[in-house]
Amino acid sequence: YRSGLETRWRKRLEMYRAPADQPLKRFPFEGASNYVLPMIATDVDQMFARLIQTIHAADNIWAISPLNETWVHAAKPMQDFLQLLDHRILKMYNVNKRAVLEMVKLGTAIYKTGWHYESRTVGNYRSEGPARITMTRSIPTVDHVRLVDFLLPSHALAINPDEQAGAEWVGERLRMTPARLRSLAKASEPYLPNFGLAAVDAIIDFTENDVSLHRQAIRKMDYTQTGSVSSGQNSVFDKANDPVGASQGGNVVQEIELWEIHARVETRDRQYDDVVLWYHRPTREFLRDIYHHYPFAGRPYDVVRYFPGDGFYGIGMCEQLEMLQAAASDTFNFMNDNMLLGNSIGIVAKAGSNIAPGEPIYPGMVKITDGNPKDEFMSFKLGDINPGIQNVLAYLQNL
Repeated sequence: YRSGLETRWRKRLEMYRAPADQPLKRFPFEGASNYVLPMIATDVDQMFARLIQTIHAADNIWAISPLNETWVHAAKPMQDFLQLLDHRILKMYNVNKRAVLEMVKLGTAIYKTGWHYESRTVGNYRSEGPARITMTRSIPTVDHVRLVDFLLPSHALAINPDEQAGAEWVGERLRMTPARLRSLAKASEPYLPNFGLAAVDAIIDFTENDVSLHRQAIRKMDYTQTGSVSSGQNSVFDKANDPVGASQGGNVVQEIELWEIHARVETRDRQYDDVVLWYHRPTREFLRDIYHHYPFAGRPYDVVRYFPGDGFYGIGMCEQLEMLQAAASDTFNFMNDNMLLGNSIGIVAKAGSNIAPGEPIYPGMVKITDGNPKDEFMSFKLGDINPGIQNVLAYLQNL
């Protein structure tokens, strides 16, 4: 959120800069202050720490109490098992750190729960030589889905379609490497039915010849452009790990963007079913489309909100404090510029005196005059300090 605010304020600063043949619209002199007070960042850090400390203060985030006497001896072992499950498999502290931070900043966080089952052949060294054995992994999973990677219809108020104003479809953006996609395509479990190999080849061929929009945005924001090729269509950047092709001297970073779509559609005449689709948008390829095996359990997504809003999304601190941070930053910049002007002087010089137009004034400089210096130079203050600006800034900080 800090980088987003800096980008927004940089764009706002560009609006204030006038062409050379026009006067400045707002700032009266060069070098005017353009600071952003981190009010949102300070409040988010405090609230995030408070929530995480409250949730994870105890070693076990689940407390089990027996409902009758037959479960008394099972409650404590079950609680210990859940604590082991959390610390070794689910790792809810790491998941909540990402989810709670996004909830406080943006007002909404999405959790994804499920069960991961994988059976594959791996190498195992023995005394008689290397051997291949089958390893099976079957564990529950809880993960955080970034809000920018989760989509649903604008009119929807809930994720599950059976709820009031529920979404008829939701989509989650997945990113993976070509090697990972090929391994999923050849796996027999749990990805049944298998992916179409022709569709996988088409997607990987497209990825190897292009850079994803996500990588292009990272390159544009985080790297310094040093040149261009092909009549300005492509840019050259100065870091060795720039996510472009090897033809420009960087490492090849390939990334495939897929969408996992959960939808309720008409599969037969007047028969609606819940389906799960994997879709590649640039090539319009469907890797797989299967029936939802447990439709009554709902979709594997849950939403938490910092403060409820009118629609699906909640209201976070960035939205609540945007006006106050912008007003306080403007006021602080005005106060800083006012102090600079109030403590700066200008010089009025007699025509023909020993001073050139635009000559800089610096401490320790010496000017030799033919006559009395008081008759040839005179200083004046560029402005007066306005104490009301400090009062306004204190009022905004109190708000």
